[in-house]
Amino acid sequence: MGTIETIKKYIADVRTYAASQSGKEVLIGLSVVICLVALVVVAVVFIQNSGTKIVYQPAVACELFTEDEAKEMLGQQVLHQTPANPTLQSNVATSKCSYTDVNPEQDQMIVAAVAIRSAVNDKGAEKNELEFTAASTAKNVEIVKNIGDSAFFNPERGQLNVLNGRDWIIVSYGVGADPKSNTLDKAIELAQKVIFDPQLPTF
Repeated sequence: MGTIETIKKYIADVRTYAASQSGKEVLIGLSVVICLVALVVVAVVFIQNSGTKIVYQPAVACELFTEDEAKEMLGQQVLHQTPANPTLQSNVATSKCSYTDVNPEQDQMIVAAVAIRSAVNDKGAEKNELEFTAASTAKNVEIVKNIGDSAFFNPERGQLNVLNGRDWIIVSYGVGADPKSNTLDKAIELAQKVIFDPQLPTF
């Protein structure tokens, strides 16, 4: 019997028991059931993620876009958001890294940001490719050539999306409070620092 079926059977048994008890006992019983079901759901999610086969090690965004590289774009003083470990979900691990300049006007601060969706196995690579392809056909996106395997710029979000091997890289550069003002040329410059692509893109 699977985990979900076991939970359903357990709940059915508790309902049968609750029907034969007084009101106070029913409330206590239901509270216990809710707690137990919540714990089981958490355990199932943990087991599913723990069971993900890691074939390819995920990229760490701040290792591919370093503070020194950020200074080349933002100036010699930068603020670095504390990086977190890649988060794994559905065969894809996501890692993020961002830096800002030290403009005292917060609504004018320039942000250079990188997010990498790394496929940790072939299922993740297929997921990245399918979802990237779907996103690239959205309204108003601009196809960008000669960078990675495929790329497009979303002007509404101010983001350059690059499919590079198994990984989906998303970069942005510009005023953090106004992503629509982000320019493609700066996003390309940032993307090239991440993927080390020597080709000059055209669009």
